[in-house]
Amino acid sequence: MTKRSLKETWVLLRLNLREMARDHAENYLRMVNALPVEPVEPDRIASLVNSLSSNVERMATEKEKSPILRTLKRCLFPDDAQKALKRLGHSFVAYQRAWSEGQTDKA
Repeated sequence: MTKRSLKETWVLLRLNLREMARDHAENYLRMVNALPVEPVEPDRIASLVNSLSSNVERMATEKEKSPILRTLKRCLFPDDAQKALKRLGHSFVAYQRAWSEGQTDKA
């Protein structure tokens, strides 16, 4: 994996948040669009990321009642919402990592 700058990971995270909100949870779109252009501390947006993720996850699990079939589908045939959740999770972790590396560089 290539090392990305804090600004690049912030842009990627905002893009993933916006895409997920637009496609799967439009009620979060206003909050996502209100995010600043400059990077913010990950703790300030963690609640938004977690809330959006849990909402989309809940909507995805409501489609299939059987937990076994739900797990098989999620692992073998993920739908668009599950793929978006995975992308969002990866981009948030990358942003947290870039933020912490940026903080240690300043010290």
